[in-house]
Amino acid sequence: YRKLNKKSLILDPETRLAKLLFFSATSLLIFAIVVHVQQIWITLSMAIVAILALLWGMKIADKHIRIYSLLVLIFAATRFSFIDSYHGLSKLFQWSLILAKLACAYIAYFLYRALNKKSRLDEYEKSFVSLLFYTSSFLVVLTIFQHIKNIWVTVSLGVVGVILFVTGFLIKEKIFRHGGFIIFGITLVRVAFVDLSG
Repeated sequence: YRKLNKKSLILDPETRLAKLLFFSATSLLIFAIVVHVQQIWITLSMAIVAILALLWGMKIADKHIRIYSLLVLIFAATRFSFIDSYHGLSKLFQWSLILAKLACAYIAYFLYRALNKKSRLDEYEKSFVSLLFYTSSFLVVLTIFQHIKNIWVTVSLGVVGVILFVTGFLIKEKIFRHGGFIIFGITLVRVAFVDLSG
């Protein structure tokens, strides 16, 4: 259908049908993941499907597929934040899974950033670039509070803040520097009201 569409050999209703087939097939794949994949792999599998859909949406310049991929990522992020459990896993395996999931979030940001730099995004899609970054960074902070021992939380926040700040200078991206400042602010608040008060 895509090849026919590129050659202008199909009508507009058929183009919509082709998109519907893609959305249906992807949704069916996600449903199959939720039903048949082991719990520990569900979120990562969904995130990978979302990244692949985003790449496909970039390749064929289809904003609807890109937005659909973000909806899948939101579903994956929700599972990551509130459902995923790592009981019984080794620390190495646990952190490998966590980092892989966080990497998917940042990959989505960098893909959207690349599209934005090439001026291939609609006006409303441009807002997704910063939203993806801040969502990814929020997931990092949430991970620290959920999975790092209390005595190491402040240090971990500081390290993440430094990494974002330095990365912002290296890739000349101010949003990373802003994210670093925000995390530094969270760190200072924690030092003042939790660490020192304790």
